[in-house]
Amino acid sequence: MNEKELRIARAETILEQLGGRGFRAMCGVKHPVAIDDGIQFQIGRGAKNNITHVVVRLDPSDTYNIEFGKMGRQKNEYGGFTPVWRVVETRQGVYGDQLPEVFSDVTGYETRMPRVHVGPQSDSAEAGGGHDPLSPAPSTAKTTLFPE
Repeated sequence: MNEKELRIARAETILEQLGGRGFRAMCGVKHPVAIDDGIQFQIGRGAKNNITHVVVRLDPSDTYNIEFGKMGRQKNEYGGFTPVWRVVETRQGVYGDQLPEVFSDVTGYETRMPRVHVGPQSDSAEAGGGHDPLSPAPSTAKTTLFPE
């Protein structure tokens, strides 16, 4: 596995630990970028403390360091504005299974889609004898975050 494939696999693993496609939908994840030791992405409006960007880095101790920040702007000498990164909060030493909880605590966003059941459940579906029509069909196709 070359370096690019390793970075992409690491970024996809982090997104899966955060909640996968449901996480991306619930939090409005935009512009995910695989970086050397993790992933960075932009989230939708409405987060606590106006957080707009998140950077998750894998630490050599197999834990994650997370930076929550926002992009601001600062007036430059030419009369225009220059983008400025401001760190709002940092969490260090976060285990993979704690990522969704820490993300929710800091941003106020839920990371998982709630499971909604409509109508009566059939006995055969509950006993494992049938497929629930409201749940997604099992997929064998592999979806990737970063297509070649």
